[in-house]
Amino acid sequence: MTIKKVSFIFIPIIMTIFMVVIGMLTRNSYINDVDVNKYFNDKELNYTISKYEEDITKVFTKFESLKNLDELEKESPIIVKAKVDSKSPRIRYYLTTLTTVKVLNVYKGKISNDFISVFEPIDIIDAVDSAGTVNSVDGYNWMDKEKEYILFLRPLKDSHYSDDSVVYLPTTTVLSKYQIDESKVSLLDEDKMLNGSLKYADIKNQEVVLYEDQYVDKFNNFKRDVLNKYN
Repeated sequence: MTIKKVSFIFIPIIMTIFMVVIGMLTRNSYINDVDVNKYFNDKELNYTISKYEEDITKVFTKFESLKNLDELEKESPIIVKAKVDSKSPRIRYYLTTLTTVKVLNVYKGKISNDFISVFEPIDIIDAVDSAGTVNSVDGYNWMDKEKEYILFLRPLKDSHYSDDSVVYLPTTTVLSKYQIDESKVSLLDEDKMLNGSLKYADIKNQEVVLYEDQYVDKFNNFKRDVLNKYN
C-alpha cells in the first residue's frame, strides 16, 4: 500500500475522531455551564432588571394589578410551602432558571410528587465571554437553598423540561415567592439600579429587588398577610 493510499484512508478517520472528541468536550462544557449554582458566589457578576419583552399577561399576572392576598389566591391554582432541592442542578433557559423544589405542604391544588420543577424568571447572560450579568424580570431573585418559601404557582404542561407531566410558573414575577422569616424587603437606590453599576453580590440576599417605594411597601404587606395565613 502506498503512502498516498494510507494517507487517504487514515486522514478522514483521524478527522472524524477529532470532531467527535471536540463535540464531546463542547457538550460537557455546555452541560457544566447551564447550572446556575456555580455562579452564586461570583462577586464579579453584574446585575440588571428587565421587563418581559412580550405581553406579560400571556405568562404572568401583572403584580401591579393585584390589590390583596385574596386576588393573588384566586389567580393561583397551586399554593405550596417548598424548599430548593440542593442536590439538583438549576438549569438555565432564556430569561428563566428551572429549579427543583421539595414540596413541604400543599395549601391549594393537587401535587402528585414530593419534588416539582419551577421556572424562576431570572437568568445569567454573557457568562462565557465576560463576567456575566444576572438578568432578572421585574426584580425577581432566585430562591435561597437555605430558606423555605410559600409559593403561588401555575401549572404548565411539560413537553421536555422534566420527567413530570407539568412544570410550574410563579403566578406573578414579584408577588409569588415569600421567604418564611421575619425579614423585610428594603428600598434600593434607583440610580444604581438603572445605570447598571450594581453587582449581583450587592443584592443577592434581597428577597426581591425593588427600587420604588410603592412596590416595596406592597411586597412587605403581602408577605405579612401570606405568612399570617400560611405559616
